[in-house]
Amino acid sequence: SVPAENKLGLVIGDVSGKGVPASIYMTLAKGIFQSYAESSSSPKEVLSSMNNSLIKHLEKGVFITMIYGVLDYGNDTFTFCRAGHNPLIYYNSFTKEFSCLKPAGTALGFGASGIFRNMLSEESISLQNGDLIILYTDGLTEAKNKNGGFYGEERLISLIQSNIGKSPDELILEIRKDLNSFEHDS
Repeated sequence: SVPAENKLGLVIGDVSGKGVPASIYMTLAKGIFQSYAESSSSPKEVLSSMNNSLIKHLEKGVFITMIYGVLDYGNDTFTFCRAGHNPLIYYNSFTKEFSCLKPAGTALGFGASGIFRNMLSEESISLQNGDLIILYTDGLTEAKNKNGGFYGEERLISLIQSNIGKSPDELILEIRKDLNSFEHDS
């Protein structure tokens, strides 16, 4: 949630490690994120404040990657920050081009407040009807097949490109089917 009308916050994140410890850290991060997202519509401010709180609680070597963006319906913009997370994939329906957007930013839990804030860049995209924004974790692009090959961003973009025009639900289904095929048939 964000504090203004005509705006919608979108977030995706990933905690280092696995199992119960990682899920505890993600629960902590979710609570901290929600408290700051309700008071600011600036992704940079939210992630900077979140990092200040998280570094007091994370064990050494634990970090959280995240993308947080605010979709502004009134201005048709998506403003976001990337805290060490995978690139945001953007499809521009006018130019028919895909871009992997990677504004500067390090993972939450790396660096004290001033250092983290200075490394974080906020970027805005002007949107038009038909554009796509794809957020994902490395669980997708680093999935391996039987030969040890990675699924990768290029395959993901190629799949999306061949399914332009489908609804988001249909696109997710196509990605899941292709990933399943990749992991089991190669």
